[in-house]
Amino acid sequence: MTFPADTFQPNESVTVHYDGAIVADVQQIAAVSKTFTAKADGSLTLMYTFKASQAGKTIAVTAVGAVSGTKTATIQVPATGTGDQSGTTTTTTADTGAAIAPYGVAIALLAAAGIALFAVRKSTTRR
Repeated sequence: MTFPADTFQPNESVTVHYDGAIVADVQQIAAVSKTFTAKADGSLTLMYTFKASQAGKTIAVTAVGAVSGTKTATIQVPATGTGDQSGTTTTTTADTGAAIAPYGVAIALLAAAGIALFAVRKSTTRR
């Protein structure tokens, strides 16, 4: 979550309140607060770690600046996880769009040139 520049006064002490029932780095089940310092441009960027099984829930965040007053925002907890592990797993090669036929032709031509070089060398040695 980000409060944009000029939301708070430069380097202002800001107390942020959030719901401890959803945010993982808080052990209490209650509204909890921490105090942070806004950046020199007045912005405040916050990163939340959520507890398991909270996807889709919305929490309200209240930030109270010592000078700027109360600012509020909401966060919707994103869906996270390991993805769908069901079904069969197949190993495939990535389709990069690169064609290998020109490389095959180049290798065949180099091989032919090498054979021709040996044939010419061998015939000149016998004379």
